[in-house]
Amino acid sequence: MKTKTFQIQFDYPVTRAIKLHLQSEVELHHSEPYYIIRNITNINGQKNVSVLFDIRIKAIKGKFGKTRWVHIDSEQESALSKIIGDKISAGHEVEFADVFTDE
Repeated sequence: MKTKTFQIQFDYPVTRAIKLHLQSEVELHHSEPYYIIRNITNINGQKNVSVLFDIRIKAIKGKFGKTRWVHIDSEQESALSKIIGDKISAGHEVEFADVFTDE
């Protein structure tokens, strides 16, 4: 099975006044659809220096069509998973996990 990999750029607010301008590689994992976000680097910083560990998130479509982006280990949404997930949704067709939540 061919792996789908693409690049995204996103802003992550550290404080109200400070935002990190980040870029990363996103890989779709197919057995249970989830996304591995790796090589997260600061666009304005040193090249090839990852600023965060790899992140694994999945898209869950709720009963009323709302998409939630949750970490696969905790099944919880965070500000970071939402920012990255929204960026994935904006530019790519999303593969959803077979999980539905109450909204």
